[in-house]
Amino acid sequence: MRLIDEFESAHEADIASLHYREKGILTHVSSRHSNSLRMITGATKVGLWVVLDDQYQDAIELRKNRSHRPSTTLSEDEMTELEALGKSQLTESSAKMLSAIGYGVITVVLVGYILYVSYGLLNP
Repeated sequence: MRLIDEFESAHEADIASLHYREKGILTHVSSRHSNSLRMITGATKVGLWVVLDDQYQDAIELRKNRSHRPSTTLSEDEMTELEALGKSQLTESSAKMLSAIGYGVITVVLVGYILYVSYGLLNP
C-alpha cells in the first residue's frame, strides 16, 4: 500500500475513495476513527492509500487529472473479493495473536503457581 493523499476529514477521503473505485482503483482510508478523536489521538489527517502498488502511478495521475484513464483496473467483483480476503486474513491473524497471548498468560500463571507451591514446601 502506498499513500495517495491526506485529507482533513474522513468524509473528504471517502468521496475521493469512491472516485478511485469508479475508475477501478482499490483504495483504503486510514485514521478514520483516530481523526474523529484527534484531541486524544493527535491524528490530524486521514490518509487515502492505494491498495495495490501496481495501481499507484495511475492513482497519482488520477489525482492530478480526474479524467485520466488508468491502465490497470479492477472490476467491482475483484475489489469486493480482495476486501473480503483482507478482512478474513485480519480476523485469522487476530485470532492467532489472541491465542498466543492466552497461552502466554496461562503459562505465566502456571509457572507462578508452581514456584509459589515449591517455595511453600521448601520454607515450612
